[in-house]
Amino acid sequence: NEPVWVSRLSSVFVGTLAVIPLYRTTLRAFGSRAAIVSCLALAFWGMHIQSSTTAGSEALGMFLFACSIDGLSQGLMEHRTSPLIWSAVFLNGACAVRYDVWMYVPLFFLAIALGGRDKISGGTQAVLFGLVASLFPVLWMEGNEKAMGDPLYPIHFISDFHAKWTQWGIDHWPGERKLREWGSIFWPGTAWVTLTPLLGTLAFLGMFWSYRNKKERALIWMAIIPSLYFTHERPCVSRDGMLLAHSDCVGLLPGEVPEPRRVRFRTIGDMTCTGAVESEASNL
Repeated sequence: NEPVWVSRLSSVFVGTLAVIPLYRTTLRAFGSRAAIVSCLALAFWGMHIQSSTTAGSEALGMFLFACSIDGLSQGLMEHRTSPLIWSAVFLNGACAVRYDVWMYVPLFFLAIALGGRDKISGGTQAVLFGLVASLFPVLWMEGNEKAMGDPLYPIHFISDFHAKWTQWGIDHWPGERKLREWGSIFWPGTAWVTLTPLLGTLAFLGMFWSYRNKKERALIWMAIIPSLYFTHERPCVSRDGMLLAHSDCVGLLPGEVPEPRRVRFRTIGDMTCTGAVESEASNL
């Protein structure tokens, strides 16, 4: 329905924007090459892709948190107060959507206090940062106190839910020890499958199985067709300064002998009407 798609599109949008603060932070600290590699790594990171395509708070929280880190690094490296204030503003937003970001408020406070030009400037900037960054958590706790009688009611509710969930798991498994052993294998195994090239291998096997069983072949062709733009080894001849791929459409002149060359074409179908270009572009 429409609300779900709106939230998913919002996640994709802010998830994509996360490369901007990541690029700025990495560029400032390590240079342009490291910044590009970091952004590419984020783009292909399994959890980032998942967070950016689900109707949840993960992508938005990550974007706001990345913006906060960008401001923090700029303020510490340039010894300026304004980037630190912006860092606190973005951290407030991240705290509003993700409880786990709250722990970074005191950590960033200490980083600023210890990383200042001197003790006085560092302490002053840390206090200003702490006041701004604590604004949402304080108002949030005050609202919960008035409404529920407990300033940390949502956190306690979630903790109770997890405790009941764990107890349910213990009741349905042969003992707590077995449950812990299963968890120590399942969750690392899940990360290994979703965050490593193993996922690509399993996806390839799944495509092969689906094609063989005539299931969702259209989706498989959507994944395979782009590879036709890449480099392939073809028998070619050199004619008038151009490389022509030997085929039924391009016959041989006297004395021409096809040789295997790694080439690609401008678009699909151009092999019949244009020359080829030598290239090693076999993937993205």
